[in-house]
Amino acid sequence: IGVYLGQRLAPALTDAVMSIPRVGAGSLTTDRPDDGRDNLDTPMVGTGRVHGSYPGRVLTSSVFTQVMSRLPRPGELGTAAVSRVQQFRSQRRTQTTPETVDPG
Repeated sequence: IGVYLGQRLAPALTDAVMSIPRVGAGSLTTDRPDDGRDNLDTPMVGTGRVHGSYPGRVLTSSVFTQVMSRLPRPGELGTAAVSRVQQFRSQRRTQTTPETVDPG
């Protein structure tokens, strides 16, 4: 939850914290040995697996992720605010612009 909120609110700070070995990448390693295969240049042949090998219960979704996916991001709020201000200014200009009178 903390990493998710950190990425939304302070991405640079989250990147700095995740670069600490015991907190970030170091916590994502496993004790299983490397099998020497990779899929960087070509797809892996023969794995045939759709799901990972995590032995515990894995949730596909949670209440937290459902709520957070529906809330607007800070950037979206900022963009919407700027858009509203510009619309307001545009409407105000058209209302206060004097009409030209034809003298003839």
